Amino acid sequence: MKYLYDVPPRQRMIRQIVMWSICSALVVLAFIGGYFIGKGVINQPRTARTHMGAEVVNDLLYIVGGQDASTGNLLNDVWEIQPDSASLRLVAQLPYACHLPDITACQDSLYVLGGYDGESYRNEILRIRNGQVDMVAELPGSRAYGCTVGIDNNLIYAGGWDGQDYVDEIVSICLSSGESSVVAHLPSPRRFVAAARVGDLVYFIGGESTLSQFSDEIVEFDPSAGRITRIGHLPSGRYLVETVEQEDGLLVLGGRNTRSLDEIVTVDLSQATISSQTTDRLPGLSWNHSIVALNDKVFVVGGSNAEFSQAIGLAEYVPNADPPLIPIRLRKSPWR
Repeated sequence: MKYLYDVPPRQRMIRQIVMWSICSALVVLAFIGGYFIGKGVINQPRTARTHMGAEVVNDLLYIVGGQDASTGNLLNDVWEIQPDSASLRLVAQLPYACHLPDITACQDSLYVLGGYDGESYRNEILRIRNGQVDMVAELPGSRAYGCTVGIDNNLIYAGGWDGQDYVDEIVSICLSSGESSVVAHLPSPRRFVAAARVGDLVYFIGGESTLSQFSDEIVEFDPSAGRITRIGHLPSGRYLVETVEQEDGLLVLGGRNTRSLDEIVTVDLSQATISSQTTDRLPGLSWNHSIVALNDKVFVVGGSNAEFSQAIGLAEYVPNADPPLIPIRLRKSPWR
């Protein structure tokens, strides 16, 4: 048996050079890998998207479905985001892709109601809990582009599009029995409505009635009485707005009418008459992004990260900051 010291000096030197070269290459690769992981390049999954749903459950932000920002393909994945630690992870996949899914939180779970999968309109009501996706009920008919909120043991779904017509129904779905029923009607059929819950009341905001008619209504609905109690108005008609609850009212952000809007509208619900006024503007606010409130902070989610185009954009809205949108670079742990 030959040992290293039995090898002729020239061959021994060549072997040592090769070994040192391999070790040096491994060290360099380790440094490069560490650098790119630290910069977030390696652990950036393809999450960039628009037209998705976003909702908060138990202090965690979830994004559902949407449209791939680069390919335009519809998506069915569900991601969990922790803004404070700037981390995200894939938690579930829907049985079908969904464009602008109607989602809400209720009883520590996330619910997806109906939707458009690129070919047809759905009537399923899906529950997402602990990574498990289950069908728990059905809407009265196939529809998408409505709005929904959870209140007590019920989901309230309003408006939408059934593939042929605009819808004016306000539907209540009991989560215990899975039964759904029409309990009231909006003042007119509409889709792309926003919904918000304040206490025991629900507010339906804006919407599109035809391709050129946009609602300015703020419709107050009392689920316990099954009736509309007040109607206020936005500064102008618009649809695809985002809403965030605040003291004594709501913030209504963005949306569209004949153009994309960057307005932030404050809605006062504390008086006998619902009133609203434009209080700020947010340049660059896109109607195809989502806005959520989490731990007294407001986040804009959607599109692409400015640094990594394959990653979804996330920014905190800080009213008096310059600029008012503070970007957050999300990272997915390579071991999760």
